[in-house]
Amino acid sequence: MDNAQLVMEKRKHPRVTVTLPVKFKRLSRGEEARQALAEAREKQVSEATNVSAGGLALVTKAALRKHDLVKLELSLPNLASPVKAFAEVVWCREGGGDHHCGITFLALKQEDEDILGSFVMNLLGDSAG
Repeated sequence: MDNAQLVMEKRKHPRVTVTLPVKFKRLSRGEEARQALAEAREKQVSEATNVSAGGLALVTKAALRKHDLVKLELSLPNLASPVKAFAEVVWCREGGGDHHCGITFLALKQEDEDILGSFVMNLLGDSAG
């Protein structure tokens, strides 16, 4: 995949720049429960702009905020089922009518973490050659 590139930073997991579809639901917190519940009735369809086994960058129309909890589904090429995770928004900025957010995975199956790790390493191998 030509559009994959390594983002070198002090991260626990290697990260690649890609464009992948993501569906998510914001989970309710305290006094925001009613609003979050209304928003969560439908999954928000968004886009990951980079991904690692530990998290992703998300571009969405939904107004997310730091510390929001989300349940997400990340669709990977050639994979029948999406990778599912519970995650936290660690940063979010508005720009161009979109919200650009950093998401860290809090809980995902070991199998899904391995799939993500392999996906990233395969893309890194492709971009190195």
